[in-house]
Amino acid sequence: MTLEQMLYYGSLLDFYGALLTSAQHDIVYDYIILNESLAEIAQNKDITKQAVSDVLGRALKKLDSYENALHIVAKFKKVLNKVDKVAGGLIEDKDLAKAVAKEYRELIKSLED
Repeated sequence: MTLEQMLYYGSLLDFYGALLTSAQHDIVYDYIILNESLAEIAQNKDITKQAVSDVLGRALKKLDSYENALHIVAKFKKVLNKVDKVAGGLIEDKDLAKAVAKEYRELIKSLED
């Protein structure tokens, strides 16, 4: 699995991990986040390497199906990109930064009322 795929599935796990069974979640977490090998996971869980591979494959397909249906991770990444662009503009334009901060404070105040 490439680094890009690991990051992708890490994001999917963050958003949809609660929808997996605990066994699936644990195996995906150990493989993606802790970077353990199939053999290490199998040894730690006292199951076969083939069982780990099967559970991992099913869980990753499940995570893909959730994202294909809901697109939450893709939408989140779009929002982050927009925030990065706005933040970059604010760093370059101090007057704009002050105006946005004022609007933000007013928005927060209106939400508190």
